[in-house]
Amino acid sequence: MNSKRIIIAVIGVLGVAVIVAGVRVSSSGSTKNVYPGYPRIPATHAPVGGPRISAPAPGGNTANGASNTSYSYNWSGYAANGSNGQYHGVKASWVQPRIIPTGGSSWQDASFWVGLDGSNSNTVEQLGTEGYYRDGTILYDAWYEMYPAALVTLSNHVQPGDHLTASVSRSGRSYTLTIKDSTEGWSRTIHKTGGYHNSSAEAVAEAPYAGGILPLANFHIAHFTSTAINGKSAISERAGAIDMLSRSGTSYLDTVSPINSAGAWTAFWDSAS
Repeated sequence: MNSKRIIIAVIGVLGVAVIVAGVRVSSSGSTKNVYPGYPRIPATHAPVGGPRISAPAPGGNTANGASNTSYSYNWSGYAANGSNGQYHGVKASWVQPRIIPTGGSSWQDASFWVGLDGSNSNTVEQLGTEGYYRDGTILYDAWYEMYPAALVTLSNHVQPGDHLTASVSRSGRSYTLTIKDSTEGWSRTIHKTGGYHNSSAEAVAEAPYAGGILPLANFHIAHFTSTAINGKSAISERAGAIDMLSRSGTSYLDTVSPINSAGAWTAFWDSAS
């Protein structure tokens, strides 16, 4: 299949960075059909990063302070950035939000995940859950992705209100991705190998990509807890906040609360696009 590439930018003025993704996407990769009537077209959970452009318009979220908040067209959450090989693990828990369709688009999507890489590199080793609205149907699932390899949808059941815990850890070139749904009573562990940067770690609420960044589905709020990086609190690992901007850069799609010492924070849905 032919792949498509979009270039997304990162902003930086007086310590403020705007992030957008360099994305390459293939149309293949789902392990099962989850949309009634035809195969699901998987949304790819792509990395952020790229050249610096101008700072966002004033008047948005200032809870975390401009010097500690970056801005993305497709990510929000918390990320720690460092040098190659610096990160070996990330973990967080969250409650799967309920998706509420909004007008204007027949495909709206929101994903919640943890991962290594992607914030300052072109690979991501990640897993999480997703809720999306498409042509009148709302669906939820779990997935993992060793980007740029294709996303893999898991067969396990996910519903709004489920309590999830996910982690990505590595030892050398070996990666262990684990996700557990304590409400539904299932867990999955995936083992992969490969050579990746391991230069960032993050917990993210995302507007996935499928031929373009999809409208961010209205999830109202997403609560994350116990966010840890390299076995320590995200704060001690200097994780910085990421807020999601519209493509025009003049409004916010998703803003995040401050993170506390126990790794708890909240993502707030603001707009679809």
